[in-house]
Amino acid sequence: VQVPTTVLAQVDSSVGGKVGVNLAEGKNLVGAFYQPKWVYIDTDHLGTLEPAERCSGLVEALKHGILAAAELIDLIGAEVESLLAGETAVFTPIIRRAVAVKAKVVAEDELEHGRRAILNLGHTLGHALEADAGYGRLRHGEAVALGLRFTLALSARRLRLAQSKVDRVRKVLDDLGGPNDWAARINESVLNRIDLDKKNRGEMVRIIGLRDLGDPVIMNIPLGEFKTLVTEMAQAEQERKMR
Repeated sequence: VQVPTTVLAQVDSSVGGKVGVNLAEGKNLVGAFYQPKWVYIDTDHLGTLEPAERCSGLVEALKHGILAAAELIDLIGAEVESLLAGETAVFTPIIRRAVAVKAKVVAEDELEHGRRAILNLGHTLGHALEADAGYGRLRHGEAVALGLRFTLALSARRLRLAQSKVDRVRKVLDDLGGPNDWAARINESVLNRIDLDKKNRGEMVRIIGLRDLGDPVIMNIPLGEFKTLVTEMAQAEQERKMR
């Protein structure tokens, strides 16, 4: 029986049965699938959390909205102040919708042989940044938020994701708060951690992009090309911010 008591656990790890261990080299590199027989979610627990912890979990809920429920993006955006303040009743429809998205994806591909990989949206770079910062120093949702910002830029560049859609998601990320400086954090150590991402297949990085909100695509990019791309995009983002 699982009783998740954070926003992050309620919308993410409570669904899907993944049990994993972080290693010094990277996130969740050792693990298995072990489904709970029952999950009990009580949003009253969420009123005891720090605002930053609520924000961290809401990023994962936002990710689910980006993948398959665009109305969830707007719902989180409209209720940001109440959510960060810990008004627990506001969380119920958001958590219910986010859980439904993940449950549907997991039901289609429990062991992540295919479609379930889309749930890693924002996680390739996010995991590398989280591990490089040192576990506990950068919350998981904060790292994913940084990864989502990169993914939005990559999707606009490679998949022609409309700028209006990029701005729509960025606005909610901005309102939630948390770090937004993904480009400033890119260094050799972060790039090297991408080598160990659990989604990699040989010398190919498997990253999730967006053709549109609700239309994710799995992209396989050679590792060297991807690391060069991250470096170039980080430099461009830094220059954009300086203008």
